Amino acid sequence: MCSANARPARPASPAEADNARSTRATSPVEVSDTAPARLASPVEADNARPARPTYRGEAGNATVRALAVIVALTMVASLSISAVRVLGERERMQAALDMAVLAGASEMISAIGSAASPQPCAAAAKVAGMNGIELATCEVRGFDVVASATAKAPVFSLKIEVRARAGPRDSEILEAITEGL
Repeated sequence: MCSANARPARPASPAEADNARSTRATSPVEVSDTAPARLASPVEADNARPARPTYRGEAGNATVRALAVIVALTMVASLSISAVRVLGERERMQAALDMAVLAGASEMISAIGSAASPQPCAAAAKVAGMNGIELATCEVRGFDVVASATAKAPVFSLKIEVRARAGPRDSEILEAITEGL
């Protein structure tokens, strides 16, 4: 005789276990190797659930999420690349302006003791032009050459501004030299 609480025999393989689960979940008839089949009560049949519930609205959900992640990563990557381009352009401009004001300071110091008047801003503008930038301002303060340059960034139309100063470390020595001449 079979009791009402008898459990079916354990399946031998995982495939048989899945088959047994799906049979129990969808069929109101309980099957056992040792007991004859019996009909489940209407309450048991109503409470029977599939092993994993699925809903029609979930179809393609993973694809949409994957596409959203790909779009977000693409946006982050493009913004990062643009930021690196802007920073690279700023560094290039700063290096070119540094060379330009050094050329202007060199012109200023080379003119000490000569009859020719120094043209440090002209020399700075020439070197800046050779390096692909245009000076916005250039002025001489004592023996220092101070200049700035502005340009638009290659992306986002940002304004990049760089400044540079070049001259002797101790301008008092140069003033003493020029007074003695």
